[in-house]
Amino acid sequence: MPTNTVQDWGAAMMTSLTTALSVFLAAIPKIIGFLVILIVGWLIASLVAKAVAALLRSVRFNDLAQRAGITDFVHRMGVKSDSAGLLASIVKWFIRLIALVVAFDALGLPAVSQVLREFLLWLPNLVVALVVLVIGGRSRVSFEARPPRRSSAIQTSWRGWPRWRSGRSRSSWR
Repeated sequence: MPTNTVQDWGAAMMTSLTTALSVFLAAIPKIIGFLVILIVGWLIASLVAKAVAALLRSVRFNDLAQRAGITDFVHRMGVKSDSAGLLASIVKWFIRLIALVVAFDALGLPAVSQVLREFLLWLPNLVVALVVLVIGGRSRVSFEARPPRRSSAIQTSWRGWPRWRSGRSRSSWR
């Protein structure tokens, strides 16, 4: 952009208004592109989520989730949807985040795009942590359901010291 020497206030105001208007008009296509990408991404995410939910329900994913104990976990979280709906919702928001990254790239805001990319790269860690929690909860339930294993020769007294069935306590071992 060429720089002109300004001689009076009228020319200074006209130059600054012209520069501001040209910057604003140059940003309009970026804003329109941002909005178009965002709206299309939002619609695609909703359609994919409906398709994923329908596919999971058709292969009876909810029955599998019920047998695995995921349904109880989902209901305890307070989610009002079934397991297939929850998974479809997760897919929907993942696609929406990808659409946000693309839209902010089109708008020319690389800092926001970078933060969203880092968040998207962190999500697999969250999924692994949730899987570990679910497996841990399931194993806890299965261990609580089993009767305790004890040897027939050794019992544990209330102090935690082993006691032989013959009646001898630890103090009589000396």
